[in-house]
Amino acid sequence: ILSKYKQEHPEYLMGDVYGPSPDPFERWQRSALNYALGPVRSHVLGMVDELVTGYDIDVLELDFIRFAFVFRRAEAFAQRHVLTSLIRRIKEMCHAEGKRRGRPVYLSARVPDSLELGLRAGIDTREWLRQGLLDLVVIGGGYSPLTTEWENIADEARSCGVTAQACLNHGRFDKDVRRIRASALRAFEAGVSGLVLWNFWYCFDYYHPRGENPLTLDFTRELAEPDSLGRSELAISLDPSWDPLSLLGGAHSHHSWPGQVPMM
Repeated sequence: ILSKYKQEHPEYLMGDVYGPSPDPFERWQRSALNYALGPVRSHVLGMVDELVTGYDIDVLELDFIRFAFVFRRAEAFAQRHVLTSLIRRIKEMCHAEGKRRGRPVYLSARVPDSLELGLRAGIDTREWLRQGLLDLVVIGGGYSPLTTEWENIADEARSCGVTAQACLNHGRFDKDVRRIRASALRAFEAGVSGLVLWNFWYCFDYYHPRGENPLTLDFTRELAEPDSLGRSELAISLDPSWDPLSLLGGAHSHHSWPGQVPMM
């Protein structure tokens, strides 16, 4: 929340992190870097340059879910072109490095659950896709895996020739493989090409007493065979809504599908 860079440059933050905060959203927003400021964008470009030119990577992913605070709430929509210009420069850096080494550096972005939710945060996913700035798009943080309308972004990505993946979040499944299967099947039927498993490293034996791991990663073999998912046991449930006054709700409710929609 307060990295060394932020402590050294409090003037680049969206607010006074030490002042009174009326709600969790405001506390998260105040501690975020304000991308409307040139020095912040230059700092980000410096990190991108280090990653792209200093490491033998195949894909650079920009994560706008951890956390989706880029501009002040009242300015986000009006400032969306600023972020689009930054993404364009990052894409150019990836292209230049790929050309230099003779192997592409692909650019991916993890974005809010829908095009509209992205715009509210200043993230213009549709424009990034239409301008060819992304090679891959990851939809959401996986907080509402059984209600998110994956096709909202997947359809747009397909029309632009970009691969779309759905994010499934370990924390929303209570280690219930049946729900993971159901969520994956929903996503594939909505047109995504693959899945991103977020925080599933908690399934490693390292995090559990010996012999007591309640969920191994064996189920991933099923996810790699989408046609087989419907032949397995499935469990469907409504996704819980975020409480915007809770700690995590304040961080994620503004960019996540609201959950608790009528089942169809």
